[in-house]
Parts: sequence; structure tokens; C-alpha cells
Amino acid sequence: MIELNDRQERILDIVKKNAPITGEKIAELLGVTRAALRPDLAVLTMSGFLEAKPRVGYTYRPEGVESEVRRVLNQYRVRDIQSMPVVVKENCSIYDAIVTLF
Repeated sequence: MIELNDRQERILDIVKKNAPITGEKIAELLGVTRAALRPDLAVLTMSGFLEAKPRVGYTYRPEGVESEVRRVLNQYRVRDIQSMPVVVKENCSIYDAIVTLF
């Protein structure tokens, strides 16, 4: 789970209550400049907590990034990625071990 700082948590609360909301309005409610918020908004959008819509504003994505990761992982089964076990002897050179493993 991603750890958010206090301001990022406050931004999420504001967006949850007021979505869609512009970055300018969020900055006004927090008493900071839009430029000061830019890094926090970037983190929140890239991590999947917020969705940015041009000329609309920010909206909250309740499923967030964790459900996206879960969705991708659920596509795979163990049989899709499992391989035969390989044993490398202790006296084997590193080069030979790498060639054997890969």
C-alpha cells in the first residue's frame, strides 16, 4: 500500500466530497498555490487514486491502484509461469550457473 502524506490525504478527502473539482479550487481550500499542489496531484493521479479530466477537474477513483494490480495478477495462473526446477551444484562456476538457470 502506498503511504500518503497529510496533504495528500486531505486532497483525497476534498475530492471525495466535492468531485469533480479543479486543482485551483483544491488549492484554495487548502490555502496553498496550485504550483505547490502539482507534485501531490501528480502522485495521486499516477498511483490511481485520482483521475484528472481536462476542463472538468479531479475525480476520486475508489478502486485505486490496488484493484488494478489485483486485476492484472488475477489474469495469471501458476501454470502460466511455473517452470521445471533446476539444481546447480556448489562447485559450478557463476557463468555456468547463470547459463543453466536462464
